[in-house]
Amino acid sequence: MQSGICAICDTDTAYLARLAAFLENRRHLPFEVQPFSDPEALCQFAGNRRLEVLMIAPGLWSEELRKLDTGVVFALWQGNEVEKLPEGSIRLDKYQSADALLRRVMDHCAELFPPGRLEETVPSVPAGPGDSEGIAARSANLQHMGSLGRKQSVPPGLSAPVYQEESALTAGSMSGETAPGLPAKVIGVYSPLGRCGKTTLALCLGMALAGEKKTIYLNLEEYHGFSFLTGLTEASDLSDLLYLMRAGEPNLPLRLGGMLQSWDDLDYLPPPFSGYDLKDVGALEWQALMRLLGISCGYEVIVVDVGTRLEDVFGFLRCCDHIFVPALEDAFSKVKLRQFEENMEALGFGRLRERIRYVHPPDVSGQIRRGGFPGRIARGQAGQYARQLVLSEKLTGEAGKRWQGRL
Repeated sequence: MQSGICAICDTDTAYLARLAAFLENRRHLPFEVQPFSDPEALCQFAGNRRLEVLMIAPGLWSEELRKLDTGVVFALWQGNEVEKLPEGSIRLDKYQSADALLRRVMDHCAELFPPGRLEETVPSVPAGPGDSEGIAARSANLQHMGSLGRKQSVPPGLSAPVYQEESALTAGSMSGETAPGLPAKVIGVYSPLGRCGKTTLALCLGMALAGEKKTIYLNLEEYHGFSFLTGLTEASDLSDLLYLMRAGEPNLPLRLGGMLQSWDDLDYLPPPFSGYDLKDVGALEWQALMRLLGISCGYEVIVVDVGTRLEDVFGFLRCCDHIFVPALEDAFSKVKLRQFEENMEALGFGRLRERIRYVHPPDVSGQIRRGGFPGRIARGQAGQYARQLVLSEKLTGEAGKRWQGRL
């Protein structure tokens, strides 16, 4: 991904420092952040450089700044109606949440910048047959309840690298023999059992790997509870991204940049409020999403907490390089796992066994609290277990040696 310059100019140095630190911590953004409290210093820095994004307090705007080569100018508005905004600028409420501010900036960049300005582009994922009504409803009512009908065939005009042939992923060829050559390493955590530590393990693996590789975490569970644990109730989520892919959004990586959240080094895309949004998403669409994250966004590792209600669980697991299945030792759990293996064989995915590792993560369910989630869990017993898996399974190659001194 190419890197542009995002300059911020405000004499409120405390605000300036906080906003710059927030943006710098979002490592997925295609911008180099440059803060300035002095407009003259900004002009001197800009010189012949192009500022793709400029955020500036309206009172600092000048004729010299107007002459700079800028892509889009945002006026950091404080609610003072007498403030004169720079000509051609976009008003940006200064004292909104940082996440909301970033989403607005990235959405405007996606609308104003031509595709490819700051990143490679990925072809869209079209809607499946009969899905036009669902898309129209979602455009008018973002209640996260629209159906995303399954993709049935690859339409003309889509490039070969994004989609595998339909026959390689659907009932015509159900062997599940090899992963489809995705650009990022995909690690799936799945189990047909409940209360087995699956989500905790996925999160801890993601946080362990994020210290070595650029990593993103996805949660595909029907009921995840993340909005209660994180406090995020209005953030854009995975269903919004899938909708934009279906709608043919040309600047998907820029849109995605405004949706992503972070826990320390680990990025994550908030899961949908309703798991129904993911129910009918097929293997081809998941593969296109993994390619978007790997090719256009530069993620080296994608950790997925795989839900049991996906339409094509085995088709999704086929996209994974490593599959961890948390297991329990009671009699009911053992027969459920046996049935899982028999179904996998019967559906032609028997060779997925080569990528499956049954694991027994520690039970830390009593330690999960809203405050400090998930960092407190990752620093405890569950995190230690995940770091051991990173080493034993060589998930980061030689870089995994970094964790040896912490076990």
